[in-house]
Amino acid sequence: LAALAGGADAKGGSEDAGKLQLFVKDNGTLVKYVKPTAKQDAAAVALIRDKAKTSGDKVSVKFTELETPHCLIFTDWNPAEHGFLKKNTEAAYVSVAKVFDFPLNENVFPGKFPVFMFAGKESFMAFFKADGLGDASKIIGYFNVGDDGIGYIGMFKQQPARGKTDQDTVSDWGRTLLADMTFAFCARYRTNKEFPLWVVQG
Repeated sequence: LAALAGGADAKGGSEDAGKLQLFVKDNGTLVKYVKPTAKQDAAAVALIRDKAKTSGDKVSVKFTELETPHCLIFTDWNPAEHGFLKKNTEAAYVSVAKVFDFPLNENVFPGKFPVFMFAGKESFMAFFKADGLGDASKIIGYFNVGDDGIGYIGMFKQQPARGKTDQDTVSDWGRTLLADMTFAFCARYRTNKEFPLWVVQG
């Protein structure tokens, strides 16, 4: 992420010098974490909001933006559930930051970390497909870095399955959010090279 500091790119060149990069897609290299400037943070937030607008238009979803100290949540959940969503999304960030021993008075992500939280599975699946990721029928949520360099989480609100209580459903949702937040930290904080499956899933 050398471009965040206005320096050389990961391969040692200067072609992308000064260009804001939120995440770097895997190219087999390791890159040092660089803290963004205030100007780069503001630019990142603008890029994220543009993505949210474009993505919402693609899948015909009108997002409400919710902000926490470290995250930007774009959702079509019922407003009565916004407090729950903000509390638990921020809690996921805080929990993972503590594991990484990252200071809570900073943000590991440029600007804030985007989380797209859908009320229904159909719109979630359309969002997944619109990003060129195929079929999302068997997943609850995921972390991805798009071609635009924006890393984000996409999830939907589950309905209780047969034999499961409401609390079971909430717990499944929370575990998925926490796991995907961990993937995001790995992608941003340590390396742009993908970890072995046994590391990230373990």
